[in-house]
This record gives sequence, C-alpha cells and structure tokens, in this order.
Amino acid sequence: MKYNNEKITIMLQNNSIESITIASWNDCFAVHDDGMQGKVIGLFGSENEYREFINNLLKQEKKNIKSLFQVNTFWDDEYNAKIVIVPPAILASNCPSVIFRTFHKENIMKREFAMNENNVIPITYIKWIIKGQCNSLITGAQGAGKTTTLRSIIRFIPAEFTLRVQESLPELNLNQAYPYRNVVEIQNTVSEDTMENALAVNKSKDKDNRNVNIIGEIGNATQTLYFIQPITTGTALFSIGTHHARTTKELVCSLANNLLELEVCKTQKEAVEMVADAVNIDCHLIEVNGNRYIERITEIIPNKDKGAEPFAEKDILRCDAQNVFVTGFSDEMKSKIMSKLTKAEKEEFLHDIGMCDLISQGKISPEVNTWMEAVLAY
Repeated sequence: MKYNNEKITIMLQNNSIESITIASWNDCFAVHDDGMQGKVIGLFGSENEYREFINNLLKQEKKNIKSLFQVNTFWDDEYNAKIVIVPPAILASNCPSVIFRTFHKENIMKREFAMNENNVIPITYIKWIIKGQCNSLITGAQGAGKTTTLRSIIRFIPAEFTLRVQESLPELNLNQAYPYRNVVEIQNTVSEDTMENALAVNKSKDKDNRNVNIIGEIGNATQTLYFIQPITTGTALFSIGTHHARTTKELVCSLANNLLELEVCKTQKEAVEMVADAVNIDCHLIEVNGNRYIERITEIIPNKDKGAEPFAEKDILRCDAQNVFVTGFSDEMKSKIMSKLTKAEKEEFLHDIGMCDLISQGKISPEVNTWMEAVLAY
C-alpha cells in the first residue's frame, strides 16, 4: 500500500511501535529509532493534507465513508498492519480518525516483557492459567500492553479449540496473527440487532463444546455480559479479555455494576458474587518510563461464608521492573488447573512451577538457564 507519507512509513517499519492513532491533522508523535531518535514529529502540514491522505487510502481499497456509522477496515501486507478509518459521525468530530495496528511476527511476549530473567516467571504462570482454562482478564491503563498480551497468550490455547472473538473495533486481528487457527470474529457495534446476534452466538452450544470466548475489551455493560454469559451457561470452555481496571476490587465492582445496569442481578451483593464466581484471574500490566511489565497476577477467590466479604484476593505473584515475588497458586486453583491437563501436562506444570521457585530464590543453574530459554522461545 502506498501512503505518500515518509514519516508514517518510518513509523510502521519501527518494531517498537505497535499502534498509531491519528485523531487530527496536527497530532504529534514521539519516535525513537535510528532515523528520528527521540524526536517529536507531526505527520501532516495541514488539514487538507490529512484529508487527502485518508481519501488516498480509501481510493486504493475502493471504499468510501458515505455511511455515517461505517468503520472501514483493511489490511496492509507489506507492513503487516491493520488500518481502521473511523468516520466523523461516530467520533462526534469534523474529521475521520485513522488507526494503524502493527502485528510483528516475532514472539510478542518475549519482545514486550522479557527484560530480565524474572519475567519468565509471570509468563510461565500465564501459560498455565490459559492451559488450565481459567477465566481471566488482563487489566491496566491505556498503553500498558493489554491487547498485545492478549494476542500473545493465544498461543497457549490448544490448537483444536475454536477462538470466538468479539470486539467493538478490530484490534486483535487473530486471523493474521494465527492463520492456521479456527477463528470466528464478531464485530460488536451500537446496533441492537448486532448485540442480539452476538448474544445468540454465546447461547448456542454444540454437543462437543470446544469454544474459547475472547472479548477484546470490556468497556460497557453489554460487553460484560458477552464475557460472563458463556461462563455461566457453559457455552464456552473459558473466557479471556481485557479491562481498564486499576485494582482487582475495582475490576469486580465495575463488572458487578454493569450486571446491575442490565438487571441481570437484583442486588449489588448478588452481582459481586456472580462476578467472583465467574472471573478467576486478574493479570495487571503497567508501563513505567516506556517499559511494560506484568505488575501482578491476582487470584479472585469466592467466599461462600454468610456475612463475610463476597470474595478474597490472593496475589499469585507481584513484580517490579527487576524483581518478582511469588506466593503461588492457591490449592483450589492448582487443582482446577490440573483437572484440565493431560498426564504429561501435569508433570510439565509441576516442573515449571518448581523452576519458577528456584528462580525466585536466586538459584540459577545451567538447567534453569536452559529451561528459561525454552520458555521464551515457545
């Protein structure tokens, strides 16, 4: 695809840049590479130049934005990028917005998080959380790496499972990232018909249910229902997705409030209990000075005792940029994970957890180093 804009071409070629969102012609971006080391640049000289750029993209794809609520999406093979043009009507703006999402072919998890040997530990725990079919949400602020991480951990899901993806805007792009996987993508919009169709898909249950429910981002009440409904009805093996919450308590309360909004539950307590029963894991990401890392992985434990708090939190591990502090899975969570594994996987699981314990204790040996290399190359 021809962009007729050298600066955008350079940004798309930069492996450290994964997303470019242009909301207006005078937006500026910080770029760090050999050609533009640490410079803040503008991409366009005028609004007319920006509009001409958008029109050029649409002409190449023989598309237009006549429909007020039509989001145009297309793929650039040369730069392995998805381009989304959002029309002004959706944005309440006078000008369209353009989003570039790049999908680098190398191991994303390794590129983003393997800054030191301790990052092997959270990656390993995430691996077994996914293989153990735990309902999990990746949380964090915008730019923390939620979508990148969600896309990366798909590789831990057994290849025979169907990936059922629901997104408001196409960001995960799993068909391109995993071309040999069975991926069913449903784009959610403000249309009530589309929402009803998505819920109908969630309600459908095959005799041999091997679906994994993936929600790109939970941002409203309906998307909360998309995430929880397949868990409670058994129409998916498990659900994974992302959310913007800062703490586990904020995550649970936000999802509970969404259920109350939809009148799925009658009381706050009932809603919190439903969420705590449904969501097992909160994996929280953070970005500090340009470095992303997994700050904590927290287990959500329902409390069945009357009069007690509806749930408890247990940090499986906590990290900073250089250290990781591990307490491990609860006995209940370990049993839940092992119940989903084959005999060989159970042995691998126990071996991996043992290796993580050695690393957290500073007991690094040639055997541990070889194991770490294998984890990062997975």
